Amino acid sequence: MKRACADNWENIVELAEGRKNEAAQAHVESCVDCAKVYAQLKKMVSASERGIYAAPTELINRAIGLMPKPIRVRAGLLRTTLGLVGARAEADDFQIVVSVGDEQNRLMYVREQDGWEVIGRLPNGDWRIERSGEEIETDNTGRFSFKANDLEHTGFEFVGGSQVIEIPSAEELLLSGN
Repeated sequence: MKRACADNWENIVELAEGRKNEAAQAHVESCVDCAKVYAQLKKMVSASERGIYAAPTELINRAIGLMPKPIRVRAGLLRTTLGLVGARAEADDFQIVVSVGDEQNRLMYVREQDGWEVIGRLPNGDWRIERSGEEIETDNTGRFSFKANDLEHTGFEFVGGSQVIEIPSAEELLLSGN
């Protein structure tokens, strides 16, 4: 960069922002390199001044209508470590294996002082876990854990791509095993 160019750099920026500066204007008109920089700066300033507008609601709704709806499936009870459904009232922990087609997932339920902890692992693939619309954190192996006040409120969903697997509450799963 030439000395004259370096000396005028700040003035060229101000010129691109729309401020008057006769010395910078004269330099830009006489220097090909600074004229290119000035043109680029003008484009940047122009782009930053454009407003962002919300799309019309009708257009948004039409776009949403074009998107594929997620395929929702509901997991069912495959087996449990509880021999009898009534035994859960006495158990401090138990496991349930749920399935959808050939896919199986083992869940652990551990009684705590103020409710139940649910422990499991995401299915293989690109999945996340949601409970009441909130994403639950998982570790790098896909393991997750969350707490619920009672077995009735232990349901959640595995969400992956265009598929949602609903995991009913432990209460509902155990009652379905009768």
